Amino acid sequence: MRGKLTALAHTFLLPLTDLRIGMHTLLAKRRYRLRKRERFDDGFDKLWERMRGVIDIAVERTSGYLNWRYVENPVRHYEIYAAERSDGTVSGFIVFACLPEPRGCGVILDLVVAPGEPVAALLLLAQAFSRMKSLGATTAVAWCFPDQRNADALRIAGFAAEEQNLFLQVRRIAEEIDWDYLCDRRRWFISLGDNDFYYGCPL
Repeated sequence: MRGKLTALAHTFLLPLTDLRIGMHTLLAKRRYRLRKRERFDDGFDKLWERMRGVIDIAVERTSGYLNWRYVENPVRHYEIYAAERSDGTVSGFIVFACLPEPRGCGVILDLVVAPGEPVAALLLLAQAFSRMKSLGATTAVAWCFPDQRNADALRIAGFAAEEQNLFLQVRRIAEEIDWDYLCDRRRWFISLGDNDFYYGCPL
């Protein structure tokens, strides 16, 4: 069965965004420290365990999967930052890259933030924007359903929503799972990292 789900591709000009989220990040910097990461460890597994209670359908973002998808990827280099509390607890992370085509385009492949800590998302986005700008990006892109957990943070950050058709093919492997449940986009958590290409450019 094919479930037609409509995703929002959020795009924005980076200089405008800095002005919108500057004040939000002041509070976040008091709560969290940003760390650039080269690999994902068990701290990210603990974060994903917290996410299980608020996300119904998603690719399992365990450390094993994340290392395979982003760290060991032979095609592209990604930058990874984590927002951590003073005790080392991982409250969220972001993965991003700048693409050769479309030129000047930065892509946010993953943004995962623990329940009840939305301000960490803004801090991570601000870091990604700053870094992408330094690499020559003028526009950033993210995928998100309009009622997905990350949607509010993306809107606050200045993303302009552009609706696109996204076709997901869903296969039911357990009869007790309801089709309406599977095809309800409010149940899903998606990101660009779930895709292999963006406008023909490998991710």
